[in-house]
Amino acid sequence: MFGDSTPYQFADPGRPAQARGRRWSPKNVIIRQMAPELQSVLCDAAEPVRLRSRQMLEDVGMECRYVYFIETGRVALMARSGPGRTSEIGVVDHRDVVGLSLVLGATRSSLRVVVQESGEALRVGADSFTRILDAIPDIRRKLLIYVHTVYARNAQIALCNAHHSVAQRVARWLAWVAGREEQAQEIRLTHDQLARNLGVRRATISEALGHFEAQGLLQRRRGAIVVHTEQIEREACSCLRMLRRTEEPEPDAGRRFSPLLCS
Repeated sequence: MFGDSTPYQFADPGRPAQARGRRWSPKNVIIRQMAPELQSVLCDAAEPVRLRSRQMLEDVGMECRYVYFIETGRVALMARSGPGRTSEIGVVDHRDVVGLSLVLGATRSSLRVVVQESGEALRVGADSFTRILDAIPDIRRKLLIYVHTVYARNAQIALCNAHHSVAQRVARWLAWVAGREEQAQEIRLTHDQLARNLGVRRATISEALGHFEAQGLLQRRRGAIVVHTEQIEREACSCLRMLRRTEEPEPDAGRRFSPLLCS
């Protein structure tokens, strides 16, 4: 948890990382799952920007000026837990978008959103984004489906936190963030950050990581953890499998979603 005095840096509305109008292949999963013509609309309206560690993208009650489709890096979501204190309630990455308030028709953020690991994003101004949603219902629909996905993920994580051990939750978190693209993935992360992400003491996290390192499932480095993805997956609870099902494309008509599972 952090106090409000933490020296975060607000997002700089200045020059983008690259020249606007340049064509690129988006890495963001939400955009990539859209039809090519919808991808073009969003990419034409966006500017690529760099995300700096500890940069604040949104704050509680702050007017939402942009929507960020995360390309690389990792962003922490925080909720206010008392006077002068916040608690981390989740992280987002290239599978996600920052600015759901605008998707749902609100203009102010209900969360503090801070870059946890530096990266890049495609940024769309609030006015342009609202006009796109009003003009193209298919884009609004795709983003509302993503909102439903976020709801399902959060519900699964709540179940996980209530039923599974810290070691299982650590393995689930690391496997989810690492993904499945590479056999070994370096995650820029401190023990303190992981403890805040999971809502447990730092010493408890250090104990769990030490146990996994002794088994050869990961290596701890200064400010980072190298995860052997297949091995760490075996230590995770069933919630990892259910979370990954939310990554699947929208099902065909008549196909039913499986209920939340926690075993």
